[in-house]
Amino acid sequence: MCRKNDETKTKSRPFIMTNVESFSEYDGKIPGTFHLATTSAAVIAVLMGLEYFLRYVIEANMHLLPLLENETNRQILARHLGVDVVGCFWVAYLGWNARHVCKDMTNRVLKRTNSMPDAGHERRIFTYHPEGFRLLNVFFAYQIKNMADCIIWGDGPEYIFHHFMAMIAAYSGLGPGICHFYSIFFMGVSEISTGVLCILANFDPDHGVPGLAEAMPTSKVIIAALFVIFFIICRVIMWPIAAYFCAKDITMALDGKTELAKKHSIPLHAIRGTLLALTTLQVLFLAQIVIIGKKELAAMSA
Repeated sequence: MCRKNDETKTKSRPFIMTNVESFSEYDGKIPGTFHLATTSAAVIAVLMGLEYFLRYVIEANMHLLPLLENETNRQILARHLGVDVVGCFWVAYLGWNARHVCKDMTNRVLKRTNSMPDAGHERRIFTYHPEGFRLLNVFFAYQIKNMADCIIWGDGPEYIFHHFMAMIAAYSGLGPGICHFYSIFFMGVSEISTGVLCILANFDPDHGVPGLAEAMPTSKVIIAALFVIFFIICRVIMWPIAAYFCAKDITMALDGKTELAKKHSIPLHAIRGTLLALTTLQVLFLAQIVIIGKKELAAMSA
């Protein structure tokens, strides 16, 4: 099996994994369900703690903005900032710090080198990277909290579908320890745009704080402009390229019918299927952004 060439660890794995070392292979084994569960619980606890801490901070400063006198508005802000923004930038930070894992794809796209030959597809799909596992673990835990909040706040079926697909994709890479090469971008770097979107969501009259857009119009325009920039870079330009390479490598691995491919056939199909679903959803979100953008520009020029 394609595994990292580091010397395997003989000491016990910590109860809650934090640094890259703790996510490495111990005695030739990757982290199991128990450590995945304990670390996920810790991540969720951190996000919940931040959410309730922000509720307290916002309540203590609600005199600064009349809209904050409404308890629901304070809870919405605490959720978006303490959970969604922190969760997205957390995984984006982990992805950016682990960008060396997928440097072959970067070199292939930017430097036009032959750094991703077809013959290397098994290495890209089956090599275990502790940085990738850590990223997927945090991402999976965040999506659990996100899904719960989505249901509680009634965000809508499209959001539930997105979170569900993201959870399946993340867990499919966690259980067998595969596709970490591509997880660095999909569950990490690309979430930069989502983090900015979560800030922008506070200005939405339906999913954010009603009246905040009118109270802080300049802030809304600046954040919206930043979101458009990052969305185009991460989702319109980079996402299709990464999706092409990922789907191609998975297809070659499945068609090769090696023992590794047979062993991980179900999670490989799951990752490829969720990738298609999430890519389709990206197109729908892009269309929605264009429609909303036109309405906003019309309102500003009126």
